[in-house]
Amino acid sequence: MRGAWIGLIVLAWGCADASGGDDGDDGGTSDPDLPSPYAESGDTEEIVPSLGTDEVVDASIAGLQTFVSLQPDALLAAYLSIAADAAEPGCPETYEAFEEDGAVTTIWYSEAECTTAAGVAFRGSARISTTSFEDGDVMVEAVQLSSEGGTMRVSGPGGAYFEMAGYAATERAVSPAGVESGFSLTGKFSADAGTAAGSPLLDGSVAAQGYLFAYSDGSANVLAGSGSLSGDGLSAGEALAFSDFLIARSGCAAEPLGTVSIRDESGYWHDIVFDAGTFEPESDDDVVFDAAQCDGCGAYLVGGERVGEVCVSEADVQSLVAWEGSPW
Repeated sequence: MRGAWIGLIVLAWGCADASGGDDGDDGGTSDPDLPSPYAESGDTEEIVPSLGTDEVVDASIAGLQTFVSLQPDALLAAYLSIAADAAEPGCPETYEAFEEDGAVTTIWYSEAECTTAAGVAFRGSARISTTSFEDGDVMVEAVQLSSEGGTMRVSGPGGAYFEMAGYAATERAVSPAGVESGFSLTGKFSADAGTAAGSPLLDGSVAAQGYLFAYSDGSANVLAGSGSLSGDGLSAGEALAFSDFLIARSGCAAEPLGTVSIRDESGYWHDIVFDAGTFEPESDDDVVFDAAQCDGCGAYLVGGERVGEVCVSEADVQSLVAWEGSPW
């Protein structure tokens, strides 16, 4: 199953790049739509990068640690704590529950906010699907929650509420061989202080989108994904983006694969393009590592211009996979 997961991730990476880099020979950034340094109208003062290399490395590791520590299950739990079994005839306006291919799905819609006799209010539209099954010695559990266009909101009688415009999903497969887990999310999420307690995804302290995959066989962990993050947990950085990202101790313990980008307060993107291996979707191993390049260092670009090389410590790299079973 591990190979199938990584193969799907590599395919997804080929379709979307969340970082500030492109596929040029030097890993440079050339997208004119990316945020860039600018001066106010009439201001001729030169805008210079506000972060040094050490700060970029610190922000990269801190931002990645924050993304890995996100608990998307909190989004699903917040919704269910208010909306589970709360519907009644006529509220929401339409309500459908069915089971198909092992998934139990509920879809509801209410153009105008309605309130049940128990005091639970529904507004918008939502879809939630849960899957739980055994396939031989593999146990699979998955949950998907989305607002079906626009913003969905559910409110409880005591002031609790959950609101989202987007999508969130988690999946976990447990077998004697190990644990595979993943999550994906995009959009905006919010909740009242009590419901949001302990969840940066709900309390407004971070904004994140993307996906992560984790695998553990009890002796080594693998982490892969693509995404972006802003808000708290970025050290001196303003925003983080990462793409084609992979940490695999069996391939290169000292260095991840992919591009990690930090935006500073001046508007500059700082990119670190690691080169310890390449993705080969047609090969049996998906990724081909180069032992000679496994040195913890990658090309360093500021504002799309290569200015040298930046290195990370093996301890920092391994801190991102220092979990048992699954990080979420």
